Amino acid sequence: GDRVLPAGTPMRKVDHFVAVSEWVWSALVRAGIEEERITVVHTAVDLDRLTRSTGQTQALREATRLAMGLGEDEFVVGTVTRLTAAKGVEHLIEAVRKIRGNETPPGDDRMRLVVVGEGPHRAPLEEAARSRGLGGTVLFTGWRDDVTDLLAAFDLYAHPAVTGGAFPVAMREAMAMTVPVVATDLTGIREIIDNGRHGLIVPVADPGALALNIMKCRRDPEMARRMGRAGNLKVQRYGLQAMVDRTEEVYFRLAR
Repeated sequence: GDRVLPAGTPMRKVDHFVAVSEWVWSALVRAGIEEERITVVHTAVDLDRLTRSTGQTQALREATRLAMGLGEDEFVVGTVTRLTAAKGVEHLIEAVRKIRGNETPPGDDRMRLVVVGEGPHRAPLEEAARSRGLGGTVLFTGWRDDVTDLLAAFDLYAHPAVTGGAFPVAMREAMAMTVPVVATDLTGIREIIDNGRHGLIVPVADPGALALNIMKCRRDPEMARRMGRAGNLKVQRYGLQAMVDRTEEVYFRLAR
C-alpha cells in the first residue's frame, strides 16, 4: 500500500480517492481507506485514434517496417516501456536468445525484438543483447512519439515487467489494435487479460516461459488472431469518454 499511499498522507483531508485500477483500489483498502471513499476510474486509452489506425494497419505496418529495416517475413515482438530493471526487458531479451538459439523448439531465426523507450537501464540492456549475440536481432528505438505506428508493425506485444501493480497503457493500446499479447502475471494484469482468451500470462522473471508462449503465438497464428480480436473487445471499456463520464460522476456526487 505504501507505493499507492505514501506514509504521512493526510487522509482525513481527502474527501474521496480515485483509483486507476482494481489493484489500486485494493491497495487503498489495505492501507485503511474505507471502501465508500474510493471509486475506480480506469486510466483511458484513445480508442478513436487507435481504431482509425487499425483501419490503416496494413499500410502502417508496411511503411513502419520498411523505415525500421524489418522484413515482412520476420516475426516482430515489441514492447513499449521505460527502461528500468523493474520492467523485465532483460528477461525478454533472454527469451529471444532461447528462441533464436533453438533452445525453445522449433526455434525461429526470423524473429526480431523491438524495444521502444528510454531509461537508465538502456545501456545495460543493449550490452545484454550484444553479449548474447543479438546485436542485429534486438532494435532499441529510444523514445518515440509515433508509438501507434510502431504497434502496427508488431506481430506480438510483450509485457515482461517483474514488479509493480500493472495496468499498462501501452499494452492496452496494442490490444486495441488487435495485437496479441504475452504478459507476466503481476497484480493487475488479470484485471485486463483472461489467460488464453485475451492474451497469454506467464510467470514473472521466467525467460523460458516467455519464450515458450511467444512461440505458441508464432506457431498458431489463428490463436494469436483470435486473442487479438478478443483483446480489442476487452479494452473497449477503457475509452476516454468512459473515463470522463466516471470522473464527472465522482465530482457531481461529492458536490451534492
